[in-house]
Amino acid sequence: MNERPLSIEIDCSADRASRVRIHSTRPVLAARVFRQKAIDEVVAMMPRLFSVCGIAQGRAAKLALQRAVSSDGRLADSSDDALLMEMETAREHLWRVLMDWSTFVSPDKPDAVRARAMQALLPALKKALGDAERVDAVAGVIADLETLLDEAVFGMPAGDWLMLTDQSSLLDWAASGASDAAALIHRVAERDWATAGTVTPHFLPTLSNNDLDQRLAAADADEFVAAPDWQGDACETTPLSRRQGHPLVRDVAAHSGHGLLARLAALLVELAESPRALRAALGATEARSDNASDYSPGIGIAQVEAARGRLVHRATVDGDRVVDYQILAPTEWNFHPDGGLARGLAALDDTNRESLIAKASLLVTATDPCVGYSLEVH
Repeated sequence: MNERPLSIEIDCSADRASRVRIHSTRPVLAARVFRQKAIDEVVAMMPRLFSVCGIAQGRAAKLALQRAVSSDGRLADSSDDALLMEMETAREHLWRVLMDWSTFVSPDKPDAVRARAMQALLPALKKALGDAERVDAVAGVIADLETLLDEAVFGMPAGDWLMLTDQSSLLDWAASGASDAAALIHRVAERDWATAGTVTPHFLPTLSNNDLDQRLAAADADEFVAAPDWQGDACETTPLSRRQGHPLVRDVAAHSGHGLLARLAALLVELAESPRALRAALGATEARSDNASDYSPGIGIAQVEAARGRLVHRATVDGDRVVDYQILAPTEWNFHPDGGLARGLAALDDTNRESLIAKASLLVTATDPCVGYSLEVH
């Protein structure tokens, strides 16, 4: 299997990028493996087949299949599912910050102790959900996450960090060198890279399940899944699109555009808010369902916000068998050949080739593919 199914090539002319090519060999039609399988089998297979964001994939499958069969207690969404998906998102963001961002600051290997603590969070939450003292046990895992964030990412309580509401205060924090994340933000600002990759954003709007059903039922559905657009726009669905309204992200975008600094800030905002989101999910009596649908019986659509963006599942069911299955993943939106990342990379310029490569690498990392990629600059 190709360990780097995304290939990104940048042609340069003089001191700037002149052409960007993004090619994917991702198995975007892999969901066909679920055809003619029993519903229970699909639910069991889903998180194993998709190891990245497997919990989000599993939850989307349960929601889509539950809607396809109208009502089935086996498939009911639960607050446990919501909790696990929130923790999965926090873990994925932590991985990006602790393992990937750190390499831009220091070539040394990431902190093994913190890496183990990060990896232990999700198993600990699964165990806590079955504990006799469930609420206290889950609260303890959330506290462990918060401690890791405070010490390894923000160098201060995450809740206090969220009080930063403008670019100036963000850069003051970054200059403190409180963590590798702060050091990276400081380096981006110091090298005048804050605006790198700035283009007019096309954020994926709220879409009804009915609209998605019509699009995924069309004759060119396979092409849409491989390279989606909405009403002619190659939209993005990222932490930046989710957090665009946060005061800090909004101020950074106002001063530096929707480029590198805004993307880094949005992910940090989402990560800082994760303990609060987990506590809200813990206090919920039931999971919150997304928008209702009135399409044909036997068809179910689900939309969930996974770590890297909006994940869509569509299931067609006949009795207890899956007739067809489609998955529209955020990677195909965000790494569309004509999408925001491609346009952002094409906007890069630098008289120093190594700096241009570094900016391109950071921009790809900040957009956050869920698969490996290769980057070549010619």
